[in-house]
Parts: sequence; C-alpha cells; structure tokens
Amino acid sequence: MIRSALKFQSAALASLLVLVLGLGRTVRADDDPAPAGQQAAPAPALDNLTQIAGAKVESNTANSQAPGAITTDPQKAAPDKSILDLDIDQLGKVQAKVPTAFDQEVTTVTATKSSIGQSPAAVFVITPEMIRRSGAVEVPELLRMVPGLQVAKVSSSQWAISARGFNGEFATSLLVLVDGRTVYNPLFSGVFWDVQDLVLQDIDRIEVIRGPGATIWGANAVNGVINIITKDSSQTQGAQVVAGGGSQNRSNTSIRYGGTIGDNTTYRLWVKEQDNAPGFNPQQGSANDGWEQLRGGFRLDSEGPNKIDKVTLQGDIYSGNEGFQGPVPSMNPPFTTFPDVWTHEGGGDVLGRWTHVVNEDNTFFVQAYFDKMDRTEPYFDIKINTFDLEFQQNIKHNGNHVFTWGADYRIISDNYPSVDGFPSLNPQALTYNQASTFFQEEMPVFRDDLKLYIGSKFMYYVFTGFEYQPSARLLWSIDDKQVLWGAVSRAVRTPVRIEEDGNWIVPANQTNPPLFELLQGGGSSLQSEDLLSFELGYRRQVNDRLSFELATFFNKYDNLINNPVVEILPGLPPVAVTQYQNCNSAQTTGFELNGTWKVTDYWRLQGWYSFLYMQVQGTGGSGIPGDSPKSSAYLMSSWDLPRNVELDVMPRFVQQLPDLNVPSYVTMDARLAWKPNEHWECSVVGQNLLQSHHLEFVGPFTIVSEVNRGVYGQVIFRY
Repeated sequence: MIRSALKFQSAALASLLVLVLGLGRTVRADDDPAPAGQQAAPAPALDNLTQIAGAKVESNTANSQAPGAITTDPQKAAPDKSILDLDIDQLGKVQAKVPTAFDQEVTTVTATKSSIGQSPAAVFVITPEMIRRSGAVEVPELLRMVPGLQVAKVSSSQWAISARGFNGEFATSLLVLVDGRTVYNPLFSGVFWDVQDLVLQDIDRIEVIRGPGATIWGANAVNGVINIITKDSSQTQGAQVVAGGGSQNRSNTSIRYGGTIGDNTTYRLWVKEQDNAPGFNPQQGSANDGWEQLRGGFRLDSEGPNKIDKVTLQGDIYSGNEGFQGPVPSMNPPFTTFPDVWTHEGGGDVLGRWTHVVNEDNTFFVQAYFDKMDRTEPYFDIKINTFDLEFQQNIKHNGNHVFTWGADYRIISDNYPSVDGFPSLNPQALTYNQASTFFQEEMPVFRDDLKLYIGSKFMYYVFTGFEYQPSARLLWSIDDKQVLWGAVSRAVRTPVRIEEDGNWIVPANQTNPPLFELLQGGGSSLQSEDLLSFELGYRRQVNDRLSFELATFFNKYDNLINNPVVEILPGLPPVAVTQYQNCNSAQTTGFELNGTWKVTDYWRLQGWYSFLYMQVQGTGGSGIPGDSPKSSAYLMSSWDLPRNVELDVMPRFVQQLPDLNVPSYVTMDARLAWKPNEHWECSVVGQNLLQSHHLEFVGPFTIVSEVNRGVYGQVIFRY
C-alpha cells in the first residue's frame, strides 16, 4: 500500500509539472470558453454582479471611485438611478469598476467597516477564493499566504505561528479571534491550533494585521491579530458534502446544511471529521503523533423586518485524540522516558451577538460568549472556562469624524491538577477577571485625504493591575490608487498563569544523569511585557491588474519575561532553579513586500517576501522562546485552464532557524481541480512536493517530527 501511494505521488507530481510547462500559457481567443465564474475582459466578473445590481449609477467623474460603483454618461441616467431602472440601451453602455485589492472589506484594523486601501496598518485578507484554490485542509495552512507571518509545523497536530518574530509552539504575542471570540490561551499563552478547526468553505475571510492591534483588541495583540470571520448563515443555504483523503491527510469529511425559519431567520448545521497521519522522525521513522478529531456546530442569524436589529447565535463542540511521544522527566533513573501515548482534547463554545442600528450614524452591538476547554496530556491536565461580555458603539459625527468606543468584561476559571514532575500551579484552581474599555477617534486633518486615528485601550488585569495601550495612526490618500500610512503604538503582553504561579521540572540536557531545570513562577513581581512600535507603509493599485504593498517596522521590547538561573541545587541529578522574571529587552526591524498581478485574464500571480532582524539583550538563561527566519517568501500562481480546469502552484522558501538547528528549505504545494458544473468540484492536491520530508520547527515537548510529502484527493458536492 505504501509503494502504491509513492507511485501515486510520483505520478501526480509528474502530471502537475507537465501541466505547468504545457498548459500554463495564456488562453487564446479561439480556445475553449473561460471557466465558470470568468468573463471576457470588458464585462464585469460574475462575482461582481451582486454588487452591480445593488449599486447606484454615478456620473463619470474623478470622484466616482466607490467600490462596486458604476459609471455611465450622466445624460443617459440620473446620478441616483438604480441599474435595475436602466433600459437595454443604457445597460449596454454601463461599465463596472472591477473590485481590486484596495476595495477588499476589512473590519479588524479600526473596528469599523473599511477597505484595505483605507487601512492605516499592514493588513492582509484571505478571501474565500484564495481559500478554495489553496488546497489547504487546516486553518494554519491558509496562513502561509500572509506576508510577514511565520508559520511552521511542529508536529502532525501542532503549529508555531507568529508575526514579526518570537515564534514558538506557544507564541505569546499574537492574538487570534474566531468571530470575535478570543482563542488565546490564558494558561500557557499562544494558541492550540489543533482545536481551531472549521469547515473552510464556511469562512468569509481571514483578516490579519501585522503589528500592534492593542488599542482595539487589548492585551496580547502585540505583534499581530488574526481575525477569522465565518459567513452569515444566509450565505450557506442548501447542502454541501466534502469528502477527501490521502497519504497524510488520511480523511477529511464534512457535511453542512443551511435552511430558513420564517422570512427573516436562517441557519446552518455542520459536522466535520479529520484524521492525520504522523510525521517523520529520523531515528525511528514515525513520530507517532497522528491525530483525529470530530467536531460539529451551528449558526443562527435573524434580522428584524426593518433591518434595524440583527441577532446571531452560534456554537461548536469538539473531541479528539492525538498521538504523543516526548521526553517525560523523572528524578529517578533512567531520568527521562519517551512514552508513546494518546492524549485527549475536548471542549466547546457558544456565542451570541445583538447588533442594533440606532440611525445611519449610530450603531452598536452587544456580544457574549462562553468557552470551555478540557485537555489531558502527559505534561498537563487543563480545564479552563471563560465567559466574556462585550459592548461596542460606532458614532459618526461632525461630518467625517467617527468615534468608536467599547467595554469588555471577562471571567476566567481554571483548574490545573498537580502531577509529580510536571507543571503544577499554586493555587491549583483560580478564578480571576479582567475589565477593559477603549476609544478611538477617526478624523480628517486639514483635508479629507489625510486622516488621523487616535485612541487607547485601558485595562485592569488581576496579575499586573492597570494597563494602557495608546496608538496614533495617520493615513494619507495620495490619490485614488495609492496611500501612505504611519503609526506609533504601545502594546503589552500580560503574564499568563504558568509564569505567575507555575512550578515545572524539565530536563535541560540529555547527559546521564541529565541536568534538570526547575522553572518557578515569578509571582506578583512580574510586569507586563512592553512594546513600542513604529510603522510606515505604502500601498498602490497600479491598475486593475497590478497592486503591491510595502510595510516597514521598528519594534522596541522591554520587560520581556524569561527564566534566568537563580541557583544550582546539588544532588543526583543536579537541578538548576530558574524563575520567570522581566529580564530581557529586544529590538526588531524589517519589512514585508507583497503584491498581486493578474498577468492575463486566465493567469494570476500573488506573492510576498519578508525580512526580519532581531537583537535580544538580557540575562535570561534560556534565551527568548522560539525562533523566526530572517527571510521567507511565498508565491501562488493560478491558472484558469480550458474546460473548467484550474491549476495552482505554490512554492515557498524559509531561511534556517539556527537556534533550533532547522535548515533552510524550499518546498511546494500544488492543486489541480475540475468543476464539471455548479454542483461538483473535484481536486487533487500535492503538499510539500520537493522533498520526501523536511523539518520546519522543533517543539519543547515532543520528539522531532518532520513534515512528510503528501497527496490527497477531494470531492465537493453542493446543492
């Protein structure tokens, strides 16, 4: 069976290379028609028809640049006349403004609806089309498309993801949200990416900010924010079945159904299962870290008849098992063992949101969610319950001024049973809370093409007390196709429970007997980590086919938390006592360059390059957790071939991680798909095709697990 799978992989790779060389050309006018969803160049794309139908016809002037706007002869149609009112002769003269990267909607930067072109931050949006053509089966795989994001696979189920440095399996400075619910872990920091799974076809967009987002989103939004936004249930009506499997992603199946209740309420129900094969270990072959998970959920959206009120209720539940093989310390010979066991994760959440439109200039929402996590591994047994209540209001005043403010209250209750030789907390169980409020004012400066965004987050955190996180952002719209922006921001990363109250014994090296390290919490002496960030960016829409963006930054970090050696305890084995302290500082500088080029009507290129330079000073004995590459790059080349066939090739480069002994690598994913009609889509995807296996990251708790080459097939049916 293995031999057959290898033959299948080789054949798939050979076929893809033939297609790249032979079919990756510009389709001539005498070729077969463009795939479904494509139009000849002069006509608007099918994806834009819904925008055109609801738009207003505007006079053909320099100011008619609103996304989705339609221009025509002002003598043929009144400026406020709907396209639905035009006669046939007028419709033939209508020309649509094709939406570009500038027009892509974002809400994460300023907490109000805006576009990439009018965002005073380094922001990137992963769209449903990008998700579909990526061939990804997990959310972390999608994030490889984002410039400046360090994405590395630690094991079959675990990922290390950060922005602008300080990467690690528990990266501390990146905030991740799913539909407004934070999934940042308050015990270890970072994100358990194995439980952040979704039906990828239900994602509306993923908005990623590189750089601080603390003024709006609060603590831990230090180096970036990832905001995963799912579709309204009205957009997922009918049935969808996704079935796939292959050599590494052995099984990936989901079933989703959407329907209506009455005239104003829609819903969707879904269930998904996933089974991944283990990674590769050079010493023993299999890393024994395969995993499986089953999850399901629902979403309900109801809108009042006057569209003033909207209510959303959603939730999901999951349960899974993961293979684990890592060093388990013992104070007795043989001191360290490597058990091969299964671990378990389970939990769920429910979220409700009410949005109310007071008038066209005044909107607010109230949101509440409850999140439950129960995770059992050889190193720890975690139980965390989180309740969060949030209010936010947007008020437009004095013409072009927008005032946004909000408040949030969160209660966290954890229970961390003590296990000999493993992390323990004192107290074992704790219930604590945090409260915050923020404001932001958006205002023109001197003229409408120069905008200032100024605001701050104010927060009370039980471990560190009062925190403030101000920012000032300036956006200059040089013209309708290019903008220049800059920002100065302060952000903090608050200590987590393991740093405050933890005691943890780990092997520091593998000599016999090994040197052990006793990590101790810093208690009330710990302060929040502090970032002062300076950013400058430029983006330009050269024409409807070509756009690019350059973002530069300089970050200064103080009070970084680390664990220097306090004393050496004599004995057999020896133990080095370390304690979490604010003992490091750092500086990072770099840039990210990304762009999109529609070479022809049937060939599109999208890619990025990022550079990062880090300097760390301090007394921390184990250095700054994690590591990030100096240089990395990504390219996605997409062809629309005849007969509704699609080909996507995605090479990427990551420079070495010297502190982790991870060499540089170049690898490639590829996708070949066929859509025979609107109901069916069939695809074959090859991942990590250039090597049989390669190393991306080394986690602190598991043996080395390299990423295997893989191939899988997938069929999607929609009705």
